[in-house]
Amino acid sequence: MKKTTLSIFSLVLIMATMLVNAQEKVKQNSLVPEHRNCGMEKHENELLTNPEYAKSFYERQAKFQEKVMEIHQQKMNGTYQKKATLYIPVAVHFIGVGTEADRACLEAYAQTQIDVINEDYTGTNADQAALWPAASAFYPGLTPGAMDVQFCIATKNHPAGADPEVLEGSPLVTIGTNGSNFTPNFPETDATYSGYMNFIIKDIGAGLLGYSPLAGSISAGHAVVMNLNCYGTGSGCPGVAAPAAPFNLGRTVTHELGHFYNLNHTFIADGDSSQCAQPDGDGIADTPKVSSSTYNCPADGSVNGCVAGEKALTMNYMDYVNDACMYMFTPDQATVVEAYWASVAGDWAIDKIDCQGPTFNISADNLGNCGADSAQTTVNFTALNGFNEVTTFSVTGLPAGAAASFSPTTLNATGTTTLTVTGLSGVTDGTYPITVTGTSTSVTKNISIDLVDGTSNCTVSATTPWLTSITRVTFNTIDRVSSSPDGTGADDPTDGYSDASQTGVSTSVNIGEIYNLSVNVDADGSYRTQTKVWIDWNQNCVFDPSEEYDLDQGDLSVGAPYFDIPTTGSPMAVTVPAGAVLGDTVMRVATIYSDPNTPNYPTACGTQTDGEVEDYTITVLAPLSVSENQFDVFGVYPNPSNGEVTLTLSTNEDVTVSLFDIRGRKVYNELKQNNSDVFTTKLNFSGMASGVYMLDVQSGSKRAVQKLVIK
Repeated sequence: MKKTTLSIFSLVLIMATMLVNAQEKVKQNSLVPEHRNCGMEKHENELLTNPEYAKSFYERQAKFQEKVMEIHQQKMNGTYQKKATLYIPVAVHFIGVGTEADRACLEAYAQTQIDVINEDYTGTNADQAALWPAASAFYPGLTPGAMDVQFCIATKNHPAGADPEVLEGSPLVTIGTNGSNFTPNFPETDATYSGYMNFIIKDIGAGLLGYSPLAGSISAGHAVVMNLNCYGTGSGCPGVAAPAAPFNLGRTVTHELGHFYNLNHTFIADGDSSQCAQPDGDGIADTPKVSSSTYNCPADGSVNGCVAGEKALTMNYMDYVNDACMYMFTPDQATVVEAYWASVAGDWAIDKIDCQGPTFNISADNLGNCGADSAQTTVNFTALNGFNEVTTFSVTGLPAGAAASFSPTTLNATGTTTLTVTGLSGVTDGTYPITVTGTSTSVTKNISIDLVDGTSNCTVSATTPWLTSITRVTFNTIDRVSSSPDGTGADDPTDGYSDASQTGVSTSVNIGEIYNLSVNVDADGSYRTQTKVWIDWNQNCVFDPSEEYDLDQGDLSVGAPYFDIPTTGSPMAVTVPAGAVLGDTVMRVATIYSDPNTPNYPTACGTQTDGEVEDYTITVLAPLSVSENQFDVFGVYPNPSNGEVTLTLSTNEDVTVSLFDIRGRKVYNELKQNNSDVFTTKLNFSGMASGVYMLDVQSGSKRAVQKLVIK
């Protein structure tokens, strides 16, 4: 290993004169398989010649340098005292992808990455335990480093200006452009999320994995940015974001987060094996000096270091190997990270997380009865940190004459319970705030939702002092051109609201089918607009968050005159959810002007400033029958079931099986190989909550949709 004293941490000076960004690329050619690559030089001049950025960067590095020297000295003389566990509040932002219908999946997906970095930074991951004993023979005296830290997605006291769909008690996961306004230029920054560890997941182009500022600023709201295919683990959320091999174990985030915490690469130059005469790559004593990066999954001890007899620490998180083969930090790297944390100790947001011990979260949509005697909503219950206490649910704030019940009445593991409120026929129409409470032996959690007692969806209007308006809506057979064709404003200039169904504009859709939704707008010039659509699938007269579709901004890139321009989220594939109620329901489309400095978004109710709102009628029909889907043989047995079913169909092609919950969220998706004329497989959905689901089976050009009841 490199032998130095305190000067091993002169890496601060090395970093300051090198580069402040790590940008990981995927490159492929005939000689080099798909691997990481880094374009750090790309941002050096741009950033460090910016006086404001350079001043902030060097101030942060000066504080860091003091801390790293202090901690290292204490560790050398035996006076270092272990600090209490550091709990870091995390905010996760899926920008430009997903809708509210994907929220449950994206929240679970976001957590998979948090689980990975918790294990990687504490040195408790399974790969390290399994692989280091054999590799350690090549690195005498070295043991893996570990930090005492816990990353937790924030669940309370969400900041003003955050995604309005993120309710108190729910994870701070923003979707689309809702609730986040990160600058598009490096480093991505949003002061709304000052004090959080921010992760952005978005499309950053083919060949790029992610990037991070070196020694990022917590107080400024800097973010680590990842591409859609290298965040988290598991199957992700198909159609939105999902990890792909060989970067599908969450280690790219571990690597980029290392840069954010002031760690440089362990090598001197990417791909240049002649650099041993140059200064050490990271300036850290217990990482062997190495001239070049390492790709793929090399055998232990197979890569030589610059010093005779030393081997490259290829399994280090700050090298370039595949996810499956990087699994450790060193003790001195841990010291660097601890020093970074100490230098920003006062910058973390406080009272944002609830992860210091076993606990749970609850969330639910509002209730509406639409003239019926009862109303229902699903209460989501998420057990955290090993929580397993029996939790009982209750409601307060109900109007006189109404009563509530839960099914099931208790939960002690992640799942759902259905809240039913009855006796509403005798209740005066109105909106009643109610409180849902979960109570266990050691934890009590409350959420506030609305009980909307009425006979129709909420009223809405829009102000029209300017020309911001909707110009075209297409959904299935609907293709309505509205607004004045010369760009002179809304369809109804009196209040900016029109009901297209009154002029016979409507369409019919089938449960389980997918339809494209597109909206064009008049931006009234080169101004930012925001567009949202709501479809009241459960016909409860309430536009729930899960029924919201964010069509995003008007696409100003098309140029002047910015009239009849598509939104950047168009077309959006909308799946009619399995739980949609048959019959007529309302689709509401709203577009408003949005200040680019403090973006605002249309709401389903109330007055929309400088915009337009249109309502449409959607008729929900039953799923297409099996005969209409043309499989000669198709069977799902037993149904209802406990979740274990056998699927049989006639096909000689591979089969894609998807399962959608009552809100239309895809909760299962798998491509199954087939080498016979009759395909048979066993499916196990026993881990799913009891309820009604939609099983979607596709093979070649054929498709079948079957309602599946899990008891």
